[in-house]
Amino acid sequence: MINLEDARKARMRERLAGFAARSDEELDDILGHVRHRIETAREVGVDVPEELFERVERLGARRGWPLMR
Repeated sequence: MINLEDARKARMRERLAGFAARSDEELDDILGHVRHRIETAREVGVDVPEELFERVERLGARRGWPLMR
C-alpha cells in the first residue's frame, strides 16, 4: 500500500530538483513560487538542495526580500 505522505514528499523532492535544474533567469521569473515550495518542503521535513536554497536566497536578496533562514 502506498503511503500518501511519502508520495507527497517524493513529489516535493522531484519539484525541487526541477527548480534546481533551471537557470537563474528562469528561477527569477518564478521566484515567489519557488520560495513558497521551499518553505513548504522544509515544514514537512523534506531536505532542500543547498545549492537551490542558496541561489533562491541570492536572487531574493537582489529584490530586497528577507532571508528564509
